[in-house]
Amino acid sequence: MPQLDRSEEVHVGFEEVHRTRLNKPIVLSTGEWIMPAMVLPLEEMWPGTVRFHAVGISTDEGKSWKLHGDVAAPGHSLENMIVERKDESLALVMYIRCTVGVIWYS
Repeated sequence: MPQLDRSEEVHVGFEEVHRTRLNKPIVLSTGEWIMPAMVLPLEEMWPGTVRFHAVGISTDEGKSWKLHGDVAAPGHSLENMIVERKDESLALVMYIRCTVGVIWYS
């Protein structure tokens, strides 16, 4: 992972409205950076009832981010995290914390 000069101020995030990041980004085996995100529609106010889970992807080591995805989870869901499988699939798995007694995944 590249080292940042500690004197630099770095914006990590998205320009879209009502998005939040609760977990740290990871660097994938492809070199892309991926960051979990939760998106609230503009008409919703925090904590709101409508939430979508997504990811931000950066191809320039975190200098810019693009929001991707639209995963809905049951009940009141708060945060997600991304894991890259290290088997031959190299698939990404999103785990979402929910209040309905399960951990949702996509």
